[in-house]
Amino acid sequence: MATLIRVNMKTMLKIQSMNYSGFIVRKWGLFVPFVFVLLSASVSVHSDTDADKQPGPSFNCAKVTRGTEKIICDSRELSQLDLDLSKAYKAAKAIDPSIKHEQRLWIKQRNKCKGEKQQACLKKSYRSRTEALQLTIKRGIRIPTGWEHFVQSKWLNILNKECYFKGNEEYIRYVNHTKLGDGAELLTVACMLGAYQDSHLVYLLRKYENTLYAKQVTFIRPVYEGEWKVFLTEKIVGNLRFIDSTQTLTTLSRSSGLGTCGYVVSYSVSDLYQAKPLKPVGLKGENDCEKGIAPEDWPDILLPLPLTTGSNEW
Repeated sequence: MATLIRVNMKTMLKIQSMNYSGFIVRKWGLFVPFVFVLLSASVSVHSDTDADKQPGPSFNCAKVTRGTEKIICDSRELSQLDLDLSKAYKAAKAIDPSIKHEQRLWIKQRNKCKGEKQQACLKKSYRSRTEALQLTIKRGIRIPTGWEHFVQSKWLNILNKECYFKGNEEYIRYVNHTKLGDGAELLTVACMLGAYQDSHLVYLLRKYENTLYAKQVTFIRPVYEGEWKVFLTEKIVGNLRFIDSTQTLTTLSRSSGLGTCGYVVSYSVSDLYQAKPLKPVGLKGENDCEKGIAPEDWPDILLPLPLTTGSNEW
């Protein structure tokens, strides 16, 4: 490889002697080829290093001296597989935060690859895990740009076309955004009208690489059927209210126009990031509307409650 050197001759002619690595070079004619050879060799060596450089994994190999990570660092193919998996993991976690727990379990399983077939075992483990993460990404709902201005009907066309109710385009009551403080937010969209309150679908919204993903949230919701019970549902009655101090979500469900009966249920925000429905962590309720008791005075209901499947969801 040739390297072009532009020389200021007036400056260089002033050089009478130069000490370079123990050699005295007194003539400019001898100095130029020497510098040219050194620079050419340096550039050639640097270029060869770049060509041979393998892609690093998602972690810092300089901090690894042994174990599974050392095997990955020493293998070009495993390093690339680790990078591919890391990208898939970040995208999948944006859609389903519970992936974090699964990933920890997978790492423990990956580290069980030992012996003569360790590399083959690791490659198989990486490929199968990446495929599983990519399936999670495909299941996530990608939200188009401009979502900040979507009205209820637009959201339902994307998220759930089975909701029969499409409200007034400008009626803010039908769409509510709740920021959770960790870059995520909850979206509640009215799906069905109720006598006293609307029934809503709830989605956890998270961004990854400028793309917004939505994951539907399911709930274990209270119901009174001669006694207090709970049932699994995709809908909540009333709007969720985020309480930052307790990191909980609460909703008030009224069973009468005066609001003298119904329930107030609380859910933990941390449960949003688990691969399971949100279960009540607090519940107050009153089934007798004739008592005229205000919601703040409703008695506490002891949890957990028996699960029922016969509830009439609306």
